[in-house]
Amino acid sequence: MAEQHQLILIDHDGTLCQTNNMAFDSIKYAAKVACGGELLLSEADWDSIFSETAGTTEKNFVHNIALKTNFSISDIKKFEQDFYKARVNWYKSMRAHGEFILDTYYPDMENLILAAFEKENFHLMLVTGNPLAVMEERLSNHLRKYFVDEKDSLLGAFGEETTKHSELISKSITKATKAFPGFEPIKGDLGFCENVTYIGDSKHDFVAGLDGKVKTIWIPSRNLYVTKELRSEPYLQVFLKLLDKYTMITNDIFSPETLRFIGL
Repeated sequence: MAEQHQLILIDHDGTLCQTNNMAFDSIKYAAKVACGGELLLSEADWDSIFSETAGTTEKNFVHNIALKTNFSISDIKKFEQDFYKARVNWYKSMRAHGEFILDTYYPDMENLILAAFEKENFHLMLVTGNPLAVMEERLSNHLRKYFVDEKDSLLGAFGEETTKHSELISKSITKATKAFPGFEPIKGDLGFCENVTYIGDSKHDFVAGLDGKVKTIWIPSRNLYVTKELRSEPYLQVFLKLLDKYTMITNDIFSPETLRFIGL
């Protein structure tokens, strides 16, 4: 009997990698270029925008900037397109001048990807708030091969597709049914997909995974102490007990406990 197909959806920033701070520079640069070179936002404004849009998508981020700077609705679409283009050009320019610094990828995630890739019934996709064109520039070549189709196109759902992170999850599942012959989401208790696991690092990711009705792993920190402190919160203890089949909080994505949860 053939093994059940499994889909693993992986967030990029903070989950797959420790984000390089230069990514924030690229965002500020892109916003400035997209609005014609003048963007009257203070550091406090930027801190507020980054805080309000953390764990969402770049489409939501761009719309947030546009609204704070009083863009008209008719101008937002052009601003958005110019923003994505400028972000890509920023990375290309940094690489061309030898100033590009790669994100630092977490060993536990790399080990998980390798283990899953070796199994024919496991499939990998990126689910990230970053636009596809930006991920084409950012994702390290040594990991790219695990997330592409036969045409060398990145597989997943990306930040220009929607303003809601949970919708990226549903979009990725729809794409997976077309990309991976034999894969179909299997619904279990409460409508959760039994054979889809989403891995993220923020509270927003955790909520998005549950909203998207998939098994969800939250990595709030790689520090065991921090993770244990969070898991000891009474509200989370109750929550995890109620949804123990579908939720997990860990600091190590390659631990035996986590691998059992995923089915590896």
